[in-house]
Amino acid sequence: MKKIVLLLAVVLMSGIAMAQGQGRGGQKGNTDPKARAEQMTERMTKDLSLTDAQKQKVLELNLAQAEQFAANRPEKPADKADRNSAEAKEAREKMRQEREAAATAYDAKLKAILTPEQYAKYTEQKSKRDKANPDGERGKKGNGKNKNK
Repeated sequence: MKKIVLLLAVVLMSGIAMAQGQGRGGQKGNTDPKARAEQMTERMTKDLSLTDAQKQKVLELNLAQAEQFAANRPEKPADKADRNSAEAKEAREKMRQEREAAATAYDAKLKAILTPEQYAKYTEQKSKRDKANPDGERGKKGNGKNKNK
């Protein structure tokens, strides 16, 4: 009887531990668009000292962008050979160009919402992020030794 209770306790505790691990951004790329938009807006509110009116407009802008990116997110081919095909490379290039155009439009809309000082701070922070992640791979950790494998 004691073994059953102990086993049940271990199973229950491991289930709780796994559930908590998922909520901490373990699957950051799979966050739903609304949650991503809210996280971005909260970070921007804190970093740029947004007013309530600005916060609402930025949230709407961030939500539209997050939904657009989620809708256009391509399925990854399971086979490595498929990922390196000419067709896949063309699709990635097209996606990159679309994201650049969307980012330019986002920045223009954001500039209309923010004050000149806030926008200057935003562009400064953005350039720092871009310099820290030149390949555009935000959130990926590692020592860089496995690149181009």
